[in-house]
Amino acid sequence: LDFVNKAEQLVTNLGLGQLVLSLLILLLSLMGVLNSGLFWLLGLAGAGGTGVWLWRRRQPAPAMRLPAPLPWTTWEKIYIAALAVNISVGLLLALAPPVGWDGLSTHLVLVREALRSGTLLQTSVFQRPLAGHLYFIWGFALGGDSLPQLISYSQALLSLVAVWAV
Repeated sequence: LDFVNKAEQLVTNLGLGQLVLSLLILLLSLMGVLNSGLFWLLGLAGAGGTGVWLWRRRQPAPAMRLPAPLPWTTWEKIYIAALAVNISVGLLLALAPPVGWDGLSTHLVLVREALRSGTLLQTSVFQRPLAGHLYFIWGFALGGDSLPQLISYSQALLSLVAVWAV
């Protein structure tokens, strides 16, 4: 693939990685083997594999001479400050315990039941598509009820980078 810039490459690669992760969790669910221990094992194996890949791919940093940055206008400073405040507030909300009724009554309940039963169950309470919950299962298995919020937050940041890359 020909990428216009590094941000486009990052967004594309992370999007494909999320697709693969979603399909892996769906496959584990169909086999009925969803559990926290397996997610920890897969997460550590993935982190180790990524570390080895990055280590093998390392190269000496090329000597670069960057042009002098242009001074920011007042509006650019205001925009960046507002963006930093929004990102900080979003991170604080993602780290806080879940309080939204939708998450407490639907999303986290479905994820907890999926981990307890080892599979994704379609019950009369949950009649909507379950694709979005596949990431939350991984997060819930690794870090309880707060990590799924961080996953949503990271997807929001990824969307922000995608818009910026365009």
